[in-house]
Amino acid sequence: MDKALQLYNESINQNLKDSKAWLGKAEALNLLGKFNESLIAYDKVLEIDSKSPDALSGKGLILFQMGRYKRISGSFGQSPPDKPQGL
Repeated sequence: MDKALQLYNESINQNLKDSKAWLGKAEALNLLGKFNESLIAYDKVLEIDSKSPDALSGKGLILFQMGRYKRISGSFGQSPPDKPQGL
């Protein structure tokens, strides 16, 4: 997992607006149990792409794992407006 983080960081260093690299970094940090660092990376994804369903749900799940229930509704409540109806 450390190698994955290194590769994500290299990609981010080449392009600070690479939302896919930030998302991968966030997910890798989550798997390592580094929740606070993962939240920072998810927030960076959302700065780049405020409608990213992966970042919104990932952030919400981490907040749930951390027991920060009041902040979860803010994350899950931001689902993209163009989602298919009836889901």
